[in-house]
Amino acid sequence: MGEPLKPLNIGIVGAGKISGAYLSTLRRLTSVRLTAVTDLDRCRARAVAEQAQAGEVAVLPSVAALVARDDVDAVLNLTIPAVHADVALAALRAGKHVYGEKPLAANREEADAVLAAAREAGLRVGCAPDTVLRSGTQTARKAVDDGLIGTPVAATAFMTGAGHEKWHPDPEFYYRPGGGPLLDMGPYYLSALVHLLGPVVRVTGASSRPRARRTIGSGPRAGHTFPVKVDTHITGVLEHAGGALSTLVMSFDVRKGRLQPLPRRRRDMALFWFLIPGIVVLLLFHYIPLLGNVIAFQDYQPYIGILHSPWSGLDNFDVIFNGDEQFLRALVNTLELTLIQVVFVFPAPILLALALNSLVSERIKKWVQNVLYLPHFLSWVVVVSLFQQMLGNDGMLNLFLSAHDMGNWSIIGNPETFKTLLTSQVIWKDTGWGTILFLAALSRVDHNLYEAAAMDGASRWRQTWHVTLPALRGLVILLLILRLGDALSVGFEQILLQQQGIGLENSEVMDTYVFNHGLIGGDWGVSAAVGLVKGIVGVALVLGANKIAHLFGEEGVYRS
Repeated sequence: MGEPLKPLNIGIVGAGKISGAYLSTLRRLTSVRLTAVTDLDRCRARAVAEQAQAGEVAVLPSVAALVARDDVDAVLNLTIPAVHADVALAALRAGKHVYGEKPLAANREEADAVLAAAREAGLRVGCAPDTVLRSGTQTARKAVDDGLIGTPVAATAFMTGAGHEKWHPDPEFYYRPGGGPLLDMGPYYLSALVHLLGPVVRVTGASSRPRARRTIGSGPRAGHTFPVKVDTHITGVLEHAGGALSTLVMSFDVRKGRLQPLPRRRRDMALFWFLIPGIVVLLLFHYIPLLGNVIAFQDYQPYIGILHSPWSGLDNFDVIFNGDEQFLRALVNTLELTLIQVVFVFPAPILLALALNSLVSERIKKWVQNVLYLPHFLSWVVVVSLFQQMLGNDGMLNLFLSAHDMGNWSIIGNPETFKTLLTSQVIWKDTGWGTILFLAALSRVDHNLYEAAAMDGASRWRQTWHVTLPALRGLVILLLILRLGDALSVGFEQILLQQQGIGLENSEVMDTYVFNHGLIGGDWGVSAAVGLVKGIVGVALVLGANKIAHLFGEEGVYRS
């Protein structure tokens, strides 16, 4: 048997955020060993040495000191793009192999010099990205080679975003020579296109620099502005040796981007016919009944109808403007429940969707989703009955506590726990169903953004904060605006079913107030007045919240 291979000794130059991604890989490999590290910031270099978990790692003051060491066989170049070539050449002259973070160099002349130095010295040079070696690209390459899709004639590649300054604490190097979207993210797309379609023989393109300065959005330097020294919007057409044409768009100047399909008249007409039944229902049961609000200004009597009931002006609104005790009690209870549900119920589907989205197994994910959706289809009669059987005075919980001499826990029928009980019921019933929209939004997030963030050293939490949550922001704001419009409606049927055991003082809300004073008490005009004001307040809240969303740059419910 031959002697075991000696591990390759690695020296790292540059201890920035990207080093974390490489360290996590190095710790898993037994064939390589980190022996030295250097960085302009000695504190960062020491932090990398401590995280390496590879025994003694030398922290050195300069690149020259690192490449001069005998226990460094290869240099891992993680510096900013502008000095990639300088570091690579220094390592090659010292007889060290080099692997660099993308790009190989800031321009073609420097890249040619690096490759020439490696050939002359008989050394190896490598450069990120190596994502083309993953199963997805390799499977696509085999499909192309085997002719499964015929002869490729065209490809498109888009990478558009607002720029890294929103989340990176030190983003200036992205906007200096060697940076920009083409040399930062472009290598992922270009390497895949060349790997799939062959070498590029001709390029046509143009670029621009829409903004001269950028502002850092996070970290200790948030608010600091810096100049942009490279073009940040690039478009191009690549002609491959096999004849295929690739269209490329790389940009740090697109806040939101989505390709829209071309309109198809036949498809749209079919969708319109499907909409007609819904429109009819909406008109019959929502818009036409609005005319009945006229009874808010009448002393309405059902047996003589709207046309013959006497007018009462604004008398029915006295309970609102003069502070009727029962109305104020219902208003306070409604606002308290609204606040509780906005704080606890509204975020629940978001958190659950994030948890479901993190599941790796699609089979388990679908099974969990199906289980979580089921409660939504139960009526409130069934849900309240289930909670009664579980938490009532003679329910399963109290029977268990009594059997173990632990006393009783009064939940059902207890005014002090009533609002908590209502909130728990809503969360149990509707949280799973509420995840549908958020999971749909998450499914549209480009996985390349996660890969790019990971390569730049972002942890799972940072990826969630800077990639996942921004993808949900527009939807969250839209649903929050709509929820505010429904703020004075907090579960009529759910509360009415449990009102008898609690009493009106603790359970009366706006909807049950309208029901109890109108249908039960016969005070139709007052109930209509309260309902009309509730609707007007809801519309005002939607319009106000939508305007605030526009001020923060969001679309909201509609664009003015």
